[in-house]
Amino acid sequence: MTNSINVPFTVLLNEDGTFKSNDDIMKIFTDKGIDINKDIVNTCGSGVTACVVDFGLRLVGHEKAQIYDGSWTEYGGVDEPFAK
Repeated sequence: MTNSINVPFTVLLNEDGTFKSNDDIMKIFTDKGIDINKDIVNTCGSGVTACVVDFGLRLVGHEKAQIYDGSWTEYGGVDEPFAK
């Protein structure tokens, strides 16, 4: 997807499956070049694991993040994605 930045949901989690600290999560997003003051739409293969990244954003103060629930399943199934 154009302008996408890959943040695997697993990088937001500790080994025991809990979320890392808010400071650590913010550093992950910042290191990836993500500005949490901008509109963000999370996506993944089917929309499920995007929810983990969405929650991570909310933990660090991004209240309006969105999830593209069709995700790659929908986007990749179109011959010319979003062409009009």
